[in-house]
Amino acid sequence: MRNAALAGVGDRVALRDGDARQLPFDDQSFDIALSSWAIHNIYDAAGRRRALEETVRALRPGGRLLILDIRHALEYAEALRALGLGEVSASGPFFIFVIPSRLVLGRKGSRVVRTNISTI
Repeated sequence: MRNAALAGVGDRVALRDGDARQLPFDDQSFDIALSSWAIHNIYDAAGRRRALEETVRALRPGGRLLILDIRHALEYAEALRALGLGEVSASGPFFIFVIPSRLVLGRKGSRVVRTNISTI
């Protein structure tokens, strides 16, 4: 909250804690969902899939999902396509830290397109 206050948006920010596999939000609550180096911490594939299902559930039609992670990005992309997201893409690996990262993007309610995005 301190960072939000310093940025002048503290009155528009709410912090919530929860498990990605059971998000504490209603269906279609968000226009954008962002996960940054987090989902790989769910060690089993079924749990990661459940986290993606929950995120898609919480997105509004037309909502966008952005996942930045160090492992399982291609798994995420395939799962998002199977969950009906369109415009799904996965970047090649890039090195922000020592470990290669990938960015996965998708949009709820758009046609499914298989693309790759360039390295950032």
